[in-house]
Amino acid sequence: MTDDDVQELLALLEQANTEWVNGTFNSLFDVSHGTIFGPLGGPLFGGPGLSEGQAAMASQFHDGTTQLEVANTIVCGDVVCLVMVERNTVRFEGDSEPRRWVLRSTMLYRRDGETWTMLHRHADPLIDRRDLAATLELLPREH
Repeated sequence: MTDDDVQELLALLEQANTEWVNGTFNSLFDVSHGTIFGPLGGPLFGGPGLSEGQAAMASQFHDGTTQLEVANTIVCGDVVCLVMVERNTVRFEGDSEPRRWVLRSTMLYRRDGETWTMLHRHADPLIDRRDLAATLELLPREH
């Protein structure tokens, strides 16, 4: 894996993210061979048959812009781990005005010849720093 390979992946991801924030699912985000912790929370999911759900999710995004900020890149054999901040502005379905949609993301991709396969994605909107008290307010109490 070369620096040029990683730069190619980043260019493809920028295009895929741009398509996503404009309502189009890009196969680079296909988790049929991997797993995802999505930005809306919930359990880990992945595997065959999820492209339709991902396309439905992408269709809720409109008029978006994106900028990827790479925090770290780790290469191990044919696997690339990208740690990024995705700085998006997007108008969501039903909204008349765009919103800031900034995500912390970690993605693992494997290169199979000319094809990049997503192995895992974790994205969350917890980009703004908060103190422990504010963080605890997000958590449900045990009964």
